[in-house]
Formats: sequence, C-alpha cells, structure tokens
Amino acid sequence: MESSKPEPTEDASMDAFLEKFQSQPYRGGFREDQWEEEFDKIPLFMKKAPSEIDPEEFPDLACLQSMIFDDDRYPEEQAKTYKDEGNDYFKEKDYKKAVLSYSEGLKKKCADPDLNAVLYTNRAAAQYYLGNVRSSLNDVLAAKKLKPGHLKAIIRGALCHLELKHFAEAVNWCDEGLQIDAKEKKLLEIRAKADKLKRMEERDLRKAKLKEKKEQRQNEALLQAIKARNIRLVSESAGEDEDSASSGPAEILLDGLSSENPCGARLSIDDQGRLSWPVLFLYPEYAQSDFISAFHEDTRFIDHLMAMFSEAPSWDSEHKYHPETLEVYFEDEDRAELYQVSPDSTLLQVLQHPRCSVKALTPAFLVCVGASPFCRNYLQGKKVHRFTALPWPVHLWSPSLKKSSTAVTRIARLGNSLAQRLSQDAVTVLTFVASGTYRRHNSKAINQPCTYSKALRLERLAQLLHQHGGKLRCCGCHEVTGAMKPHPVLC
Repeated sequence: MESSKPEPTEDASMDAFLEKFQSQPYRGGFREDQWEEEFDKIPLFMKKAPSEIDPEEFPDLACLQSMIFDDDRYPEEQAKTYKDEGNDYFKEKDYKKAVLSYSEGLKKKCADPDLNAVLYTNRAAAQYYLGNVRSSLNDVLAAKKLKPGHLKAIIRGALCHLELKHFAEAVNWCDEGLQIDAKEKKLLEIRAKADKLKRMEERDLRKAKLKEKKEQRQNEALLQAIKARNIRLVSESAGEDEDSASSGPAEILLDGLSSENPCGARLSIDDQGRLSWPVLFLYPEYAQSDFISAFHEDTRFIDHLMAMFSEAPSWDSEHKYHPETLEVYFEDEDRAELYQVSPDSTLLQVLQHPRCSVKALTPAFLVCVGASPFCRNYLQGKKVHRFTALPWPVHLWSPSLKKSSTAVTRIARLGNSLAQRLSQDAVTVLTFVASGTYRRHNSKAINQPCTYSKALRLERLAQLLHQHGGKLRCCGCHEVTGAMKPHPVLC
C-alpha cells in the first residue's frame, strides 16, 4: 500500500518565503553610516530640492515631477503650476529661478488673460529685484495690456519709471492707479517722491539752460575779442592753422572753450574786455615747466619772470636762472623757426605777431638762460628772429605829401582800411603828418620802408601795425587848408 505525499498549503509557502528572506541580508534599508544622506533623498523629507533632478539619482523625485508637469494636462493647469513654483522661488529670494518659472508658465500660452497678467507682473517683480528695470517695465506693459486695471502692475510700473528717473511718467502712472484705489498707500508714497524729484529736475534743467546761455555769451565775447586781436589759433586735432578771424574755428574752438591743462584753467575776459590766458613756460634745459593760470594780456613777460624767479627754483641746481639773464622764445611750427621775445613785451603784443600761433588756447614759450652753453647748443642750426615791441603811438612821417584833395582822399581810405583791420578798443593814436607830394612813405618809428603807390600799400602798413600790436582809435590827416585836424571820415 502506497502512502500519498501531502501537498504544501499557502501557510507553508509563506513560511518558506519568510525563512528564505530571513536567511538573506536586507539590501533596501538605510545604512548606518549614510542614513542621513539616504533619508534626504526621499521627496517627503527633503530639506532642499536639488537644482537638477537626475532620474537615476532621484527616481522618486523625477516621478513626481513628471506627474506635476505632465504635458497632457491643460495649459492653464500647467501655467498655474509654474506660477506657484515661481512664487516659492520668489519667497526664497531666488529671483533668477523665479523668472525662469514664470517664463515657463507664459510659454504655455493659456487662454486665461488674468493668469497671464499675473505671470507677467510676478516676473516683472523678480526682474526688478535683479536690477533689470527695463525688462521689468516691459513685463509691466504686457500685463497692463492684458489687464488694464491690474493695480499691482501699475504700482510696479510706477516704481520702474521712478528707478529710471522718468519722474513725470511715474507721476502719471500713480495718478492712473489712484483712480482705481485713491487710498493706495504705496502709490501715494511713490507719487510724492516722484513729484519732488520731478520739480528738482525741472529746477536743475532751468539752471543748466541759464548757465549754458551765460557760457555761450561769454564764448561769443571771447571769440569776438580773439577776432579783433587777429590772434592765430591752431586746431590741434586737425594739425592745421585756424585763423580766428574766420568763422570756421568758431564751432571747433568754442565748443566748451577749455584749454587742455591739468589745472582746468581757461581763457577769460574781464569787465573791461581784456583777456587773460593760461600760459605755459617750458625750460628745455631741465625738462621742467611752469603753468600760469591767468596771464593778463597787458602784463609784460618780465613782470612774471621777476615774480617766478625771485628765488631759485628747486631744479635750478646752479642758481643761474635770474630774470635779467633769461631769454623767452616762441616757435613758428610751420617754418621751424624761433622768435625771441623782448621781456618788456606784453602778452598781447606777442600773440598778435603774424607768426605766433596758440594751440589748445594755451600759449607756450621756451625759456632759457641767454649766452649759456645749453642755449647756444639749443639754438644752433635754428633760425632765430628778434622780436621787439615798439612804444606807442606810432607816427608815420611823410616828408613829401602834396596838399591836394587826392592826397586827403587817399589818407582817408588808408585810415578806413586800418580801422577795419585793427581793433577799436585800444588807446593808440595814429597820426599822419602831411606835406609835399604823395609818392613814398617811411615809417619813422618802425623804420621800415612802405610803398603805398601800389596795391599792396595798405596791406603792408596794416601788417606792420598788426605785428607791433597797434590799435587804431583816431586818424588825423592833412586837409586842403593845411590845418592838422582829424578827418571826419576817419574819426
């Protein structure tokens, strides 16, 4: 008789499974040495979400993320989810991630204009705190277009205009918002601040315009004074001479009219119409320089030299720079020639020399010790002209001028020409002494012959007078009666 083997029951199967399970080590639990790190990987217990979710490292979190941001959901639901995520980042002051979340919500292009307006407004707030004020204003304008009465967007727009210093626009936005809520505290504060700054800006603008007009008048007066003195100005940028009497350099040289010097000194004019120039003295022997911020045009060079070298400068180790031993030169850059200036000359007399030019509105002069070895070597090979200022008034003698109406007319025309060429604000009296025939004139004071019988007679005389700083105030001539009286045409 065969005995049958009993079949295992369900309980027996479970017991067998548990027996086998207990015999094997558990692999899914926390390890004692890393339990905190593994515990933090569980989404429910995470202290901080990772910046990037790796499905292999965070499978549970990746699963939840796919459920939340499932593309199969409605665009409105997805946009709202991104809005909530952006709000969380905003509360944590992580404005960059907040901007990204709001941007993702806007990309869903949901059909709810209110939700889109909120996304734009919230992104504008995040952009504002990031310092992207113009981007913030653009988002505000988009939100306002979707929802014109959105008060938060209006407040943010007013703040943007205030930050951009568009004070008038800020006031307008505040007024628009106060029509919606007249008691909105934030709008009242912004409006008060914007209105105050707007008034200050308008006041500063008025002051700037008045200052600009004043400077323009001063510049025009300086330009007229320079033109009247026939001083040559040089445009340093162009590298070409600019005659101050022409209209061309007006825009170039009077645009700010400031000389390029470290002290910021500039050409100025006083109440009497006299000019003061910033002047540079260069000492090539020691590679040193002196800067005079205001050299009055009627002041002599010797006056400044006496004040500057009453005591020996620190760089004059040999103590040889004394006022009476110094020689002053200006350079004719066009011809590479030097002109020695008399110490008794005034600055105006030198600047009016036809070969003297002023660069950057700052006259420059070379100073060295006369008869010194350095001066001889420095001047060797250079052509040097001697320039001496003559006393005034200058008398032009005519030993043979015929007493005729023709002679009187010629002298009158000569005086008129000189009056047009020379400045009218000086005290020089030019006198013509007439007798004999009208042929040839000699300048007794200037001691240079001038022939007036040809076309160049007026130009030559004007050049001589201009060279020596002459100013025409009154011309006397010989009338037919023989009496020496001022001619009515000339005075």
